Amino acid sequence: MSHLSRLEQELTRRFVLQSRVQAPSGLHRRFLGKFAGQPQSNPVIITCATYPALPDESVELQTRLAKRMQAPKSPTLTTVRDFQFDPEFHWMAAEMPSDRDLRDILRVQQRLNVEDVGWLMGALSEALQSAVEQGWPRLSLDASQVFLELEERRAKLHIPDMPLFGFSTLTITDTLHTMAFNPAAFANQEVQVPDSTRDYVTPLAALCCEALGAAAPSGGGQNERFRAIPVLTTHQNTLLRTALAGAQRHGFDHVDDFVAQFLSAGEAPGTHHTHPTHRPTATASTASTPPATAAPVAQSTITPPPPPTAPLSRWEALPMGYQLIRELRTAENWRLCKAKHHAQGEVLITTFDVSTELAESQRRLAGILQSLQQTANTTLIRPLEMLGDSRSLHVVRTQPPGRTLLDVLREHRSFSRPATARLLAAIHSAYEALWACVPGRPMATSLDQFWLPNEGGDSENKNLLLLDVSQLVVESFADLTAANSYPVNHFARLTLSLLGQDGGTLTGAGPSRFTPVPELSSEVNGVLRRALMPDPTGELTLPWLLSQVTAALAGHTAVAHASRQVMQVPEAMRDLPLKPAKRIRLQPKSADRPIIALIADDTFWLGRVGTHSDFVAQFRPRSPVNDNRTKCISRTQMRAYLHNGQVQLEEKSSTNPSHSGGRRLAETEVVQLPITIVLAGEYPIEIRALKSAYAPPGPAVVGWAAPSQRPLRRGACSFQALERGVLPFEAAWIFTDASLISDVNGQLIFDDYSPKNSAARFHHHADVFWVEATSVSRIILNGQPLKEGEVAPIGDGDELRLAEEVYIVTACAIEAAS
Repeated sequence: MSHLSRLEQELTRRFVLQSRVQAPSGLHRRFLGKFAGQPQSNPVIITCATYPALPDESVELQTRLAKRMQAPKSPTLTTVRDFQFDPEFHWMAAEMPSDRDLRDILRVQQRLNVEDVGWLMGALSEALQSAVEQGWPRLSLDASQVFLELEERRAKLHIPDMPLFGFSTLTITDTLHTMAFNPAAFANQEVQVPDSTRDYVTPLAALCCEALGAAAPSGGGQNERFRAIPVLTTHQNTLLRTALAGAQRHGFDHVDDFVAQFLSAGEAPGTHHTHPTHRPTATASTASTPPATAAPVAQSTITPPPPPTAPLSRWEALPMGYQLIRELRTAENWRLCKAKHHAQGEVLITTFDVSTELAESQRRLAGILQSLQQTANTTLIRPLEMLGDSRSLHVVRTQPPGRTLLDVLREHRSFSRPATARLLAAIHSAYEALWACVPGRPMATSLDQFWLPNEGGDSENKNLLLLDVSQLVVESFADLTAANSYPVNHFARLTLSLLGQDGGTLTGAGPSRFTPVPELSSEVNGVLRRALMPDPTGELTLPWLLSQVTAALAGHTAVAHASRQVMQVPEAMRDLPLKPAKRIRLQPKSADRPIIALIADDTFWLGRVGTHSDFVAQFRPRSPVNDNRTKCISRTQMRAYLHNGQVQLEEKSSTNPSHSGGRRLAETEVVQLPITIVLAGEYPIEIRALKSAYAPPGPAVVGWAAPSQRPLRRGACSFQALERGVLPFEAAWIFTDASLISDVNGQLIFDDYSPKNSAARFHHHADVFWVEATSVSRIILNGQPLKEGEVAPIGDGDELRLAEEVYIVTACAIEAAS
């Protein structure tokens, strides 16, 4: 019997598994369930994993840690109820918090107030300190792993995944899931369980930013720009910026040090905030913090704790003739510094620790750097010389005139749209020159690896000067920076950063909270939004992204297709009677499949009752709690309609008003898409504009009826629920056409990022709905399959098979519309 079969047999014998939930570690699985034979017991969360046989000492260590987790010393830590560790698998069961997780709360509320965030940081600080003292495995501070009851001041942290000590697969562990601990250190068994809370400072600061409604670089993006949070004091923003620099650069000895300074920095002169529970105890390291009753300190005197400089003893001394000026960045086995040479002036030196590298690896790295040294491309900062011995390799290159892109952005905050287009084109050209010289596609991990011309004149109107390729090669060779292997994502984040928006980390190490760029159209914002997400199909290519974005930034309009495509209605269907309709629904025969609603009326209705609303908002499964939440939504809560081609929302006389971005929506309001609204304060919905798959005036179709009128907009709008546990429902408000695609989970949703691979495309033409077959469609209408490029009318009573699922087409009318 396999390890997995033994584990599943043990779990089904011990528990009644109800559902699967997300696990912080990619090596583990998590389930929600109850103990078998105890139907009235509280639910438990089960974390489990299988692996090759571990040595007895590893299993013994895992068991010892699990026993400690059965008696937590902090109420914020989750109690382990039962566990089992075998050499080939293990599982642990712990109490499941009854509260909502922080991510769900933020999805509705958008942000917490400063007082709640201060209390939460105090609670987590106490829990982290207790966990380290008891020798717990690493804890995840992801928002989905933190459960809260704000009214009762109660917090819980999810059970941690047990490390697989001695298992080489840990080299793929994501730093976001190990709380900024170095995955290579885990692989080498240098760090097995945390012995200090210092490494928790950065993820706690990132969680604080997220709770306050601000995006922050995850995993310690030390060179990414931090945007000050308006509700915090200057000193608090300074502390957050310092904490987000990463464990190698911030000056906090432990989490209590950071939290104590953060809370005291937020107190007004002459006041004192008290936290009844979970308030961290001030330590000796906070003695330098100004007391709450002291006079306000001038802003110029408030400085963050100085980042610790790595001692020179850790590395070989700089080569003879070079004098250290300043250390710029460090990592596990390399550092970047500025130095001075009597003949060459100021230079940049990257020192790479090669003491643990094989001879073959050293030769490979030296060969790559030598090929860069010989290239004649003027956009690349090439190595000046390479010096070293058996322990260290020093890569020296001249420091170019001017400033880094990071320094310029810190001063100007953003570039204009034409300047951004020129910079993107220049960066792409520099990358292509680099990729032609070296294997792989290394990309910059921070904005200070791009250099702009000297400071004289208007830097914004000059092209990119140089790319620090020596640093890129060393970082990619060290494989400790998790460099972004998805160029489309990299350039999307770079575009947002240049335009003054939140672009997240250039490495793609964490999700970026996308905010539409006001100067760009909804279509281009949709392109950037899709580029920030994984693209398993590979359809979103870098040349296409750059052509769309740079054309929009330069003031041109990108055309979806160069020529007008010709389609046709099958001969056998041209004489069928057409069935005009403004609203139809595709009712699936499988209960777990979503209802697909197509609306082509002037008005789109949202509410809880299907006879009154086009988008039906209901919570599932049916229960007294979910039914009460559904009843908060009116039968017709809101309507959307077009005003001069723009989407306008109207909500009048609602008992429970709707919100967007933390504010109440006006009775009538023109909105910019995409937008997230919380219907009746309970049901989050995302409204997105979907671009047409065809350039104006649309496809040429043989056998189509003459159009009745010209639409005000092209494409469609999709309405999608963001809440888990709702009635499966997908709706599209169609102006010309909308693409229905299959996502990574096999669910059919309306989107436009891959129109060629859509499962089906729906049109509304001449007051009739039509379905179009694409190259990957498997469409059968009333027993007749459709070929690629064929369109057919659909109406009430038709049977439509999409992607092996059968739907019955039903025409419907909305009572509210009359």
